[in-house]
Amino acid sequence: MENESRREIAELKAAIESLERQRAELGDTATDTAIRGIRSQLSGLESQLSDDEQRRQITVLFADIVGFTRFSESLDPEDVREILSAYVSMWNRTLEKHGGIAEKYIGDAVMAVFGIPIAHEDDPQRSVRAALDMQRLMQEFNNQHVLAKSIEELNIRIGIHTGQVVARVDVARSLNDLTIVGDTVNTASRIENAAPVNGILISHATYRHLGQEFQVQITKPIRVKGKSDPIVVYRVIGIGSISSDTRPCVEGINTTMVGRDTEMKVLRDLYEDVVNTGELRAVTIVG
Repeated sequence: MENESRREIAELKAAIESLERQRAELGDTATDTAIRGIRSQLSGLESQLSDDEQRRQITVLFADIVGFTRFSESLDPEDVREILSAYVSMWNRTLEKHGGIAEKYIGDAVMAVFGIPIAHEDDPQRSVRAALDMQRLMQEFNNQHVLAKSIEELNIRIGIHTGQVVARVDVARSLNDLTIVGDTVNTASRIENAAPVNGILISHATYRHLGQEFQVQITKPIRVKGKSDPIVVYRVIGIGSISSDTRPCVEGINTTMVGRDTEMKVLRDLYEDVVNTGELRAVTIVG
């Protein structure tokens, strides 16, 4: 949207220059009238771009350490500070690697955004890749610190949602005092609260952008405060090909085939026959 507005601004300025070059032929009255209308439209577009608050489509990721308050009570404050410092540094590097930024840290929880200050066509995919990396890094963190410091393992849960927000765009470009407001933020936080321990839950709004890059499982819709209808969510399993015991009934979702062993054997045999003989086969499926 922002790029389109800038293109329109450039075109309007070019139109004004063109009219000025034709002033002698068109006359002052016609030229000034035409330019006045263009300048009014130009002023509106420039005002919109310069406005601190703009609507943006972004993906929001919330991650939280499960039971960190109870965990921290058993440690020396300096150890807690060291762990949180390592945690924050680890998440910042991961988010930056995938094109996201940490909008804020609230204790052991992080809110990250993808799509500000730079929007990418694959921001939802980037957020899920970041979440999977966060899972892996959390396990590596445990491997390094649990035995060394005699502490219990840390577990995280992550929630992701894509939608419209109102953002302070000019401020976001400098990454200082970034402010994002909208139901998208609240929904992402609610989804994170409902995520299983060490699990990643995403909304349908995020899922619909993913294609087949990720393995996900549809789960029971969740009810959250402030929403009259349940939210459809999916659990991200990982990246990679679909396993042999599952088949995609819906694009990107792995579901087990139940009670169709005979039918599946017929289809596989026909497929192998086509591969071996190079001859066509026709199959009618009713369901």
